[in-house]
Amino acid sequence: MVPTFAAEQTVATRRVAATGSAVHMLGHHADPPAIRAAIEDILADQQYTAAAHKLRAEMSDQPTPAQFVTTLTELAG
Repeated sequence: MVPTFAAEQTVATRRVAATGSAVHMLGHHADPPAIRAAIEDILADQQYTAAAHKLRAEMSDQPTPAQFVTTLTELAG
């Protein structure tokens, strides 16, 4: 469950929520009952866990920042 309060947070969080691994909630809707309901849904639905594991694996397969800089440096010659 990720509450957002700024436009750039909303864009990033919507992308994470689209993977099925999170719930996006606009900050002005993030009162205690809404947060509790979202967290209860996440904990009760194993699809969130499965999606989070999949996202973690995808992220782990990406190059580290140091590797990426090395690749860019090599490409730049």
